[in-house]
Amino acid sequence: MDLYRFGTRLAKVPSVASLNANEDSTLLDQALDRLPSRLTEDPPRAVILFSDGAVTESEALTEVARAYGDRGIPIHAML
Repeated sequence: MDLYRFGTRLAKVPSVASLNANEDSTLLDQALDRLPSRLTEDPPRAVILFSDGAVTESEALTEVARAYGDRGIPIHAML
């Protein structure tokens, strides 16, 4: 399992302890859009997303989520 944090940028982290919510904004649609380019092996079987649920760019996020769905990759949001 690979762990990534996102805020103003997408970054791989070594452990769950490295995950924190200390940025002023979240560019979730951009992070999800960039995630596949970070994966060197097989595509993920799923994405588990921890979020506060505040969405500022719902249209762009909907398009990215639809693209994941088209690839058969579910996104599970934990609010």
